[in-house]
Amino acid sequence: MIAIVNFGSSKVPDILSCVESLGYSGEVLDYSLQSKGESLLSARKWDKVIFSGAPILLSQLKDYSEYIDFTKEVLALDIPILGICFGHQIIGLTHGATCKMGEEDRQDQMIEQLIQDPIFDELEDVFEMQQDHCEFIEIPNQFVHLAQSKITKNEVMKHPTKPIYGCQFHPEVSGPNGLQFLKNFLEIN
Repeated sequence: MIAIVNFGSSKVPDILSCVESLGYSGEVLDYSLQSKGESLLSARKWDKVIFSGAPILLSQLKDYSEYIDFTKEVLALDIPILGICFGHQIIGLTHGATCKMGEEDRQDQMIEQLIQDPIFDELEDVFEMQQDHCEFIEIPNQFVHLAQSKITKNEVMKHPTKPIYGCQFHPEVSGPNGLQFLKNFLEIN
């Protein structure tokens, strides 16, 4: 079962649809229902977790510690995790990255692979994905920088030893390339 943590993105139904079209069962968990002392993810065993985007500008928040605390709990599950947009950013912030306002980008961009990785199986060395953001994170210390675009240096990153990935773009609304990217993540153990 794939847990899809909804941080408030309107694209969460697209994530669920992609997961199900690839033959996996998914369940959307609304982050806003998380209560202090009881983790949203503690109720059952999950195979993988996907963090959604969000209509939140982390660079404008005075305190985002609740997101950091939650992310640390999820990372402790020791299962594959994919952060999309906001999810990518919060994984980075949890590992010491900084978040900054950048150029607004709401269109398709060409993503350039820098290092071969299973997350890119069956994708071209340069592939197109839909963007929807106006801030970005730097690459956290020790994370592996996997892909970039002309708009954002850190398009895809991964943890050096665990199956933890982040992508700034939105694969759930990027057609066949996005579906392949999600398929590759779902096949990672």
